[in-house]
Amino acid sequence: MKKLSTYFVALTIIIPLLTIGNTMSTHANAWTLVDSKTASSTSTYLKGVTGGDAKICLKNQIGGIRVNVYHQDGSSNYGTLILNSVFIRNNSCITFDANPYINETNNAAEFTVVTTRTPISSYTLELWD
Repeated sequence: MKKLSTYFVALTIIIPLLTIGNTMSTHANAWTLVDSKTASSTSTYLKGVTGGDAKICLKNQIGGIRVNVYHQDGSSNYGTLILNSVFIRNNSCITFDANPYINETNNAAEFTVVTTRTPISSYTLELWD
């Protein structure tokens, strides 16, 4: 019985410590939605990331889509390819470092997301900073 009570005392000390650590780490990685577009074409323009990591999330598309992500650098084409043929599942996100793509003019990054196939229906892309 003494071993059992020692075990429970140890758990009452360890579990709250683990919970505090998890709570603190989830608040440190807060994301802010900076752009959202619903489209049915193959390309979508997203802007507004100001630095650090960025993530692009897919909503309202059964299964998912395969995309190329371009840094929109002012050229007439899509821009510079930064992510090639990445699959995003519905209600999932891809995360990448946006720092190299911050524009000095407006201190934000702009991206064009291009599907590798024509989508069957409309979909929503969200850009988070």
